[in-house]
Amino acid sequence: SMFRRALELNPNYAPARHWYSVLLDTVGRLDEALAQIQRAAELDPLSTVIKDVLGQSLASQGRFHEAEASYRRAITIDPSNPGPYSSLAILNAYAFDRFTDAVPLAQKAMELDSGGPHPARPLALLYFDLGDDNKLFDMTAQAAKRWPDDAEIQLMLAFVNLYRLDAAGAVLHAQRAFEVNPRYDL
Repeated sequence: SMFRRALELNPNYAPARHWYSVLLDTVGRLDEALAQIQRAAELDPLSTVIKDVLGQSLASQGRFHEAEASYRRAITIDPSNPGPYSSLAILNAYAFDRFTDAVPLAQKAMELDSGGPHPARPLALLYFDLGDDNKLFDMTAQAAKRWPDDAEIQLMLAFVNLYRLDAAGAVLHAQRAFEVNPRYDL
């Protein structure tokens, strides 16, 4: 209701449409989410974040080529933003089965966001799906040292422990992820 009210007050406020789109997507109202983020992109055509979210919204509806174009446009607008590289990596791997194209994109996202843990998870999952256990384990260990209190990193550790058949370790890290961020109601 607050987003709707904000848009009543200013229907041309792109950030409200962007965040309203994220909310609508989260609750599964995908068509409405797409309409909101498309309007936000019209209002602010140079926003890298909005182009990234537009790509995600398009991808969630199976419109993969349009999503790819949106991510590439975001990268053209701001090549220093790691988000679209990470999103494009995921799309390449899991929508187009182009894992070899995906890894350099995910690595680029990690390089651009060396201070944050968020690009680590997609890259680790790519290594897992490629069967490169050494890189998966090494990357996860490095991420755990750098960001021990990040819920996403704790979930990565839980996954790796489960993969190694260490149930106790998996439960420990899953519980830690929940302690750090209670939205992970495991």
